[in-house]
Amino acid sequence: KISRHGKVSTVAGSGVEGFLNGEAHEAQFRKPKGVLIDRFGNIIVSDSKNNCIRKINRYGDVTTLAGVPYYTRRYRRGPSTYLNGLNTEARFAGPSDMVVVDYWNNRIRKISPDGYVTDFVGQSRRGHLDGPGSKAMFKGPSGIAINWKGTIVVADSRNRHLRLVE
Repeated sequence: KISRHGKVSTVAGSGVEGFLNGEAHEAQFRKPKGVLIDRFGNIIVSDSKNNCIRKINRYGDVTTLAGVPYYTRRYRRGPSTYLNGLNTEARFAGPSDMVVVDYWNNRIRKISPDGYVTDFVGQSRRGHLDGPGSKAMFKGPSGIAINWKGTIVVADSRNRHLRLVE
């Protein structure tokens, strides 16, 4: 975190690569990427290599908001990499930004306040196609910006385009 005076301090993470929820200073991440602060002051982060969306609450507790960690005892090589669903039923493949940019699944996905993950735009096939939500195609969407009107711009990195979602 950065103070108003330019002092930098760590909000969460032990510095050890892995997956561990709990107190902020003990938590482990594998390539955190996109980050946002919700209206309640929670920090939401896409933990890209763990294929999860994680939450750090105002008390410093780190939990998994959606997705299943890349490596768990149950999944030796990681779980299925695409599935919509509630909280940890959902699956991602390299989430990289917020609203969730699912890089390897070539989709922009959203998480409702109750934790349900659904597709917003894009489809499983990669490519370049403009059009309505489920018909549009991306190839490695990796960054996203949303203005106060709700207009969305997506960096479609492997197509080398900036795409507008209205």
